[in-house]
Amino acid sequence: MEQRESLASPEITPSYNCRSGCERVLLNPKHSGFFSTTLDILLEYLGTKTVILTGIAGNICVLFTANDAYMRDFSLIVPCDCVVSNTEQENGNALEQMRKVLKADVRPSAELVFAASDRREAGKARAYASQ
Repeated sequence: MEQRESLASPEITPSYNCRSGCERVLLNPKHSGFFSTTLDILLEYLGTKTVILTGIAGNICVLFTANDAYMRDFSLIVPCDCVVSNTEQENGNALEQMRKVLKADVRPSAELVFAASDRREAGKARAYASQ
């Protein structure tokens, strides 16, 4: 697994302060971050209970990754303003599917509140699946 220095910008992510080297990059060959990767092993090792998904191709990559996370008993947060698809309708359909079927929290990112202990845990490592 390749490690890289954090690219987090304070202007973009003011509430998240990742120390250098705490991110993990996982390359995946298909539409889900779990397919043919070690993501589930990494998340289990870290004791992760909730996965926050954002990205492009909300109706494909984000949806498939959310489905695989749900099948592994992770709680899901998919901020509706942090996901985009080819069309607004496709994006809306994918978010509704994740909300109804996968029980994902799809509130806008500004409405999400994390406890201080969550931020400390997040500082240990962030797992990404390149989409």
